[in-house]
Amino acid sequence: MGTESTTAAARLAVLRARIPAPVGTGTGGATRERHRRYSLALPATVAAVGVAARATGGALYGVSGQRYDNINPACGVSMMCDASQWGSTRNLERAGIGLLIAGGVLVAVDVGLWAGWVAR
Repeated sequence: MGTESTTAAARLAVLRARIPAPVGTGTGGATRERHRRYSLALPATVAAVGVAARATGGALYGVSGQRYDNINPACGVSMMCDASQWGSTRNLERAGIGLLIAGGVLVAVDVGLWAGWVAR
């Protein structure tokens, strides 16, 4: 019976050695570097989305300006025409302005995220 418990204890030790260590229990420097690398993803993603929103908003706003130029000149600047002539253009303009504002907010938030990342 003594050899069975010894072999069971040896087998248990082998199995426990195969279990990977929990995340974060590695060496301090490697864990901190991994955390720093992953924490960089948030400000970088927010920056990319903010820039994309601003670019898309600018493009939509520019397209709406071009479409306004092509509207029936009889309407004039006051847009005193039927809404069917300028309704979709107005929607493009509003979507462009909304994306420009949202992108601006994201870029402003991103500045704070970068400041926090650098302060670490």
